[in-house]
Amino acid sequence: MNVKSLNERDLLKQHSKLVTSAVDQFTSIASPICSADHLHGLGLIALLDAARQYPAASQVPFETYAQAQIHTALLGEVRRAKKWFNSEYAVDGKFEVETQTISLV
Repeated sequence: MNVKSLNERDLLKQHSKLVTSAVDQFTSIASPICSADHLHGLGLIALLDAARQYPAASQVPFETYAQAQIHTALLGEVRRAKKWFNSEYAVDGKFEVETQTISLV
């Protein structure tokens, strides 16, 4: 199957199970830092990116390639979120943003 010939809607319909499966794997380790909806949206974007970047002459099936791309995107997001969650801005599991007062003199 040539994934580049599919429009985005058809691609998402045919391969959305890859995203759902990956999100199910990550939800337990990402909660409460990342919601399943957030991960699902990110996974769909990764699926579309995988289709755009998939080499036409590849010996690797698209599903395998896309699965790796989706997994990598979700893992990166969970790592970034956990790093932020554990940063100096997180207090008791909640984020506080430092504000500065600027005086206009």
